[in-house]
Amino acid sequence: MKKGDFLFVYGTLRLGQSADLTRTGAALFAGPDRVSGNLFSLGWFPGVKLEGETFDADKPAVVGECFLIEDESITARLDHYEGHPHLFCRKVVKTESGRDAWVYEYMGSTGYAATPVESGDWLTGEH
Repeated sequence: MKKGDFLFVYGTLRLGQSADLTRTGAALFAGPDRVSGNLFSLGWFPGVKLEGETFDADKPAVVGECFLIEDESITARLDHYEGHPHLFCRKVVKTESGRDAWVYEYMGSTGYAATPVESGDWLTGEH
């Protein structure tokens, strides 16, 4: 990721959460947004399985927030935090608002240890 890129987040990196991106000083909140995919609870953190590269209102949606990258040094920290490229893989998708944004997609199994978050919103408390 480079300065000026957008990052879509849907769990612990959202505003007010344990790893809130605004605390880094390297990213600015750009607004709420959604991507097409399915959200899963993996214990204390969520994971998304994307449904295509462009938002499609006919597919399940994941609720989150976009941030504008101000300092590209955040990329190495986020890749480490997300376990990229093994646990999560960074990809670019088009969000509902039309932004091209990076998102970390969960690469693991959604079998017995993953619980679907039906609302698509990690902050609803149903995980």
